[in-house]
Amino acid sequence: MSLFLLLPSISLAKELVIASGNFAPYFKQEGVKGQGYFDRIVITALKKTGIKKFKIIPLDNPAIDRYFISTNADIAINLTSMHPPANSYPSKYRTRFMNRIIMHDFPWAKNINSLADLQGLKVASFPGAGHLFGDQFVAASERYFQNYYETTDQHALNRQLLTGKIDVRAGDYLMFYWYLTVHSKRDPKEFIVQDILDYDGSYIVFQNEQLRDDFDDAMAEMMASGEFAAITSQWLDEYQLPNIQHQFFLVP
Repeated sequence: MSLFLLLPSISLAKELVIASGNFAPYFKQEGVKGQGYFDRIVITALKKTGIKKFKIIPLDNPAIDRYFISTNADIAINLTSMHPPANSYPSKYRTRFMNRIIMHDFPWAKNINSLADLQGLKVASFPGAGHLFGDQFVAASERYFQNYYETTDQHALNRQLLTGKIDVRAGDYLMFYWYLTVHSKRDPKEFIVQDILDYDGSYIVFQNEQLRDDFDDAMAEMMASGEFAAITSQWLDEYQLPNIQHQFFLVP
């Protein structure tokens, strides 16, 4: 990887603007100590390309798309569009949350094996979930779910599940686990998670093609050297998350 191959639009002295998520433990969140996981991995890889100055802009999912498309950001993490924006350069790696169907440990929850099994239940998720989880999820939300909706307030979704305002939360299990143990002091064993969502991850997109290529090379090096696994393990320990086996960056 040669730094001299960087295109003129990227300078090593330039502060790189990154449109990123705004919720812990995956991203930097106001009032929460520590650097989020996806932010940490991406910045570590970018430093290997020679970039030294970064500015992370925490945004909700729809705002990430708008911020990048308006060219206010050089990079966007967790772009939830169905397709990357025109004239952008998507990384071959996608951010991949541990998205699951999350329910109270009720007798009926043990019988949920497909989206059709959620018929008549109140289901909610985050903005863009329909795009990410595919046509079957969209069809199920229209045909089977009761009053399905999406909201940017991830903590509100957690509270609504805890209080019974919704029956099912479609979203990341580790974020829910962290919320349970840190904020509500509830036992994660009170809940059942089912892996029935079709999900290939969200885009990481660049305005500059060469930077994208160098980033992908750096990611491959980190994975081969064991550095990637070490950062992941450290992050799980810092946030007191279970040491699960999950592919957080996916190459579809």
